Amino acid sequence: MKWLSNKFILTICVALFALTYSSFFLQGLRLFDNDYNQWLTFAREISLPTVLWQIFNPILDEWNVAFRPVQTLTFKALFSLFDYNASGYYFFKSFMLALFCATYYLFLRRHLSSKAVAALSALFLTVASSTFVSLYWMSDFVIVSEFWALLVFAVFLHLETIDQPDRKKIVIGLILMVLLTLICDRTKANGKLIPGILFLYIVLLDWRKLKRYGLAIGLMIIMLIPWPVLLSDPAPFLVTNTGTPASYAWQPASLYKFWVLFAGDFSPFSLFYSTYPPISILAVLGFPLVYLGIAAGIFLIFRKTPAPPAVRFMIVWTVVNLAALMSYPTLPPQFQARYAISVLIPLLPLALLGIHSTAGWIWKHRQAPTLLVVFLVTIQIGFHCYHTVRMRNIGTPGYMIASDTMREYIADNFSETGFFYYQLSVMAFRPTTTGNRFFSSKQHDFKEVVSSLPSGTPVFVISTVPLNESAFRLHATFPGKSDNWYDRIFNEDDNSLPVTLYLHQWL
Repeated sequence: MKWLSNKFILTICVALFALTYSSFFLQGLRLFDNDYNQWLTFAREISLPTVLWQIFNPILDEWNVAFRPVQTLTFKALFSLFDYNASGYYFFKSFMLALFCATYYLFLRRHLSSKAVAALSALFLTVASSTFVSLYWMSDFVIVSEFWALLVFAVFLHLETIDQPDRKKIVIGLILMVLLTLICDRTKANGKLIPGILFLYIVLLDWRKLKRYGLAIGLMIIMLIPWPVLLSDPAPFLVTNTGTPASYAWQPASLYKFWVLFAGDFSPFSLFYSTYPPISILAVLGFPLVYLGIAAGIFLIFRKTPAPPAVRFMIVWTVVNLAALMSYPTLPPQFQARYAISVLIPLLPLALLGIHSTAGWIWKHRQAPTLLVVFLVTIQIGFHCYHTVRMRNIGTPGYMIASDTMREYIADNFSETGFFYYQLSVMAFRPTTTGNRFFSSKQHDFKEVVSSLPSGTPVFVISTVPLNESAFRLHATFPGKSDNWYDRIFNEDDNSLPVTLYLHQWL
């Protein structure tokens, strides 16, 4: 009972830390762009029965890069509870991170030989800068999809560890695996990797187990592949037969894309990353963990240290996710880092476990291996906290706050007015009936916009810098900060904010 009590307490501590940490950094953020014109639009316009049918319909009509009915259902529920109040949406993301990290800790604790590695891996994933990149954009559901995938693998390894399981337990477990895989894929398309991971592991470990798992894996493949378009577009992640793919969709596989996401910005001897926070997997891990992890792997292979089945499974899990990096899209740095999460989930505990095991061979002191990994992870956690503060203070989060605050102000105070974004894109916003029109200098010339509007229409210009020209009068400013605790602590001075939007009236 004491073991169960300690396990329960540690699990709750991991969950509370993840919930508190993410909630602190996410407070004050706003909904942004695709949240409005895509997911909230789907949530409002698609009926509940239709969404449920989209989730559980086993036949896909197309490769579902943007077809994510579980995400639509989630937005539908959140919209019914919170309308356009972003705080409820971000609490959901913090809650899902806490749920994922608690489940991740329990998963690692059961299947690895070190409770310290399990706890440290969960804490590292909580504070990793790549995790924050996924969290601050409400539209990204990688944590949610990885939670479903983790449950699939937990059920699989549970079946693998049961001695002489009865037929009823096997059937229930297989049904759960198939159902969770379907939900994962309908949350985010990287769920398609699940049957590949299971199949490769079984073939490498013991192909005779296909007799037990073959039907379940076959059902997964049937549900995850769009058979109606298979002949015309068989594998867009390898080669595209339908023209240039969208920038956010799978791209034809290349080693260049793999390198960008695996080690493109890796600094061999620095953890600061002064230009922008770390993006690639090796950069997120940091050079101490990378070098010691490689050395530990070589040492353990040289000594022919046997790897338990769970470790072998996590190696296969890592390899398949690494291969998938070759087809991921190339996006701006502020969104690119989230692609590291899927690989870090299995790779991080492998690296920590390898270092821990190797240290146990070298030092006979019982606590030395644990102290070493605690020291290494603590250093990296400190830098990731630093990187997260930087990301929260600069770039996209600040722009999200400023942009949405400004659009809310415009919707409340203007009607039948023209607004011209100077060197900025027009980001989506909630539906309004004000009759305001928005243009961007990236697509339109200012004089042409003015001449196209009805005579006498007021015109305002939106910019990131003051326009010191006599033709414009500054009407209002919108600093990229909120009124919440985070910005009260870190962004008290408006003059030092890197993001402020200026609203000028054209005279």
